[in-house]
Amino acid sequence: MRFQLYPNRLMSHFGDFDLGDGRWLQAGDRVVQRFHVWRLFGRPLLDVLGLVEIAKAVTEPRRVGYDYVSVSPHAVAGRWSTRLTWQANGDLLLELESLSRPSTQEPAHTHNRIRRWQEQFLQEGVRHFQQLVTAVKI
Repeated sequence: MRFQLYPNRLMSHFGDFDLGDGRWLQAGDRVVQRFHVWRLFGRPLLDVLGLVEIAKAVTEPRRVGYDYVSVSPHAVAGRWSTRLTWQANGDLLLELESLSRPSTQEPAHTHNRIRRWQEQFLQEGVRHFQQLVTAVKI
C-alpha cells in the first residue's frame, strides 16, 4: 500500500517516494495527483491535478497507512487518513477517513460536480482495493 488506492484509469500520482530508492512514504512528502475525470474510449479527456502533503506515515508490523492534507492548488480542501490492519484472525481491515470540501478557489457552480467525483472515485477505489485483496492467493 504505497499510495495507490484508486485504479490507474482513475488516478495516477508521483511523489517524493517514487524517486527510485524504494522507500515508504514519510511525513513531509508531497504527492502530485492526476485525476482522470472524463474519459473517452478509456483515454483521459480531462485531468484535474491536485497536490497533497503526507502529514503522518504509519509503518507498524501489522498496520500501515498514512494521513495527508491538501495543499493549494487543489480543487478540494481537506484531509484524508487511511489504515490497513492485518488482524490476528487473518482478516484485513481497511479504514478510511476523509473530511473535505471544495476549495474556496473553485467556482461555486462546480462544487456539486466536485462532490460527485469524490464520491464516485472513493467507491471505485474501495472496489479496486477489494479486487486486489481477493485476487491474492495465500
